Amino acid sequence: MKGSYRKRGCKCDKKKKCTCRATWSFSVSPGKDPDGKRRQITRSGFKTKREAEKACAALITEYEQGEMVEKEITLNEFMDLWIKAREGRVKSVTYARDSSHTRLHIKPFLGRKQLSKIKALHIEHFFKHLSLEKDLSNRTILDIHTVLKTALKTATKWGYLSKNVASLVDRPKVDKKEILIWDNSETQVFLKNAEETSRYYMAFLLALTTGMRQGEILGLRWKDVDLENNYISVRQTLTHDGKNFNTQTKTSAGNRLISIDKNTSKKLENYKKNFLNTERLKAGPLYKDMDLVIPSNIGTPVNPRNLLRSMASIIKKSNVPRISFHDLRHTHASLLLKQDVHPKIVSERLGHANIRITLDTYSHILPNMQKDTAEQFGKSFYSMSSNTL
Repeated sequence: MKGSYRKRGCKCDKKKKCTCRATWSFSVSPGKDPDGKRRQITRSGFKTKREAEKACAALITEYEQGEMVEKEITLNEFMDLWIKAREGRVKSVTYARDSSHTRLHIKPFLGRKQLSKIKALHIEHFFKHLSLEKDLSNRTILDIHTVLKTALKTATKWGYLSKNVASLVDRPKVDKKEILIWDNSETQVFLKNAEETSRYYMAFLLALTTGMRQGEILGLRWKDVDLENNYISVRQTLTHDGKNFNTQTKTSAGNRLISIDKNTSKKLENYKKNFLNTERLKAGPLYKDMDLVIPSNIGTPVNPRNLLRSMASIIKKSNVPRISFHDLRHTHASLLLKQDVHPKIVSERLGHANIRITLDTYSHILPNMQKDTAEQFGKSFYSMSSNTL
């Protein structure tokens, strides 16, 4: 970044020595604003060009050290600009998270500080405050760290800062959450009671037989289900609040084909012919056909809270360990791995971005699998050895 210099208001003959009181100014351009327009900073009032050059050099040095080189802006003001720029460019759930953490946590503690004056130590104190005084979990603090780091990265891109001080702060450590799963017998007890008492039986069955996420199941349409060839195409998800659909899944690998067994395919077919048709007739003109596999009783998207309340009730009746809906997905993966299905296949069914996530998530199952494999290998190896003796 270089400065340009200009003598302002001088009317003297350029061929002669200047005798007026005109002063020098300089301008620098640190980048572009959120609208893509070039930002320019000008300082004036210097008696000589040399004074202007020294001041310009000092300003550029400050910028390179992470200081802002224009009229100061507070973090409050910048976060407002950043949040506004995020709207419509990120998923609604991400936008809601960013807005919430900014409003409830980042602004109250750091908002009044000048953006260029925020140091890594301030952020360290901020995280300590969230942990000790607000008693937030490390998981939540990690999410807030992600929001702040992303915002300050944008500040460097827009030219407000030359470095992201949030990147200098260690990420809060999050203890790995224990995965709770059912065994096959517990799964069957739960499904039996669900089929008898809950209109959401098919949602639970799909979670346990495909490993699909809650939003993927509630956003599933019949046009994405091929009962003839026995597969499901994941193309749409329902947001956590049950109000909107996303055509983008959690990861690029989330858009996937999942093979289903013939029994599950048959149950889907019967469910569509019998249960859904009956509900459609009951609702009459109130029914709004949105082609959803798991709709409400009038065809609209299911409120996820209703699904979870139903699950909690069935768990209590079934007398099985209490787990979350997402743990049904974990149960599906664990049952597959225990059947010696290759982790790569499991990863593809779950829509993980890569197999490393699958191996890391279900590492608690792999040691037992290795033990069984070792026993099988030993029996085979030593039986062959005895046959050659």
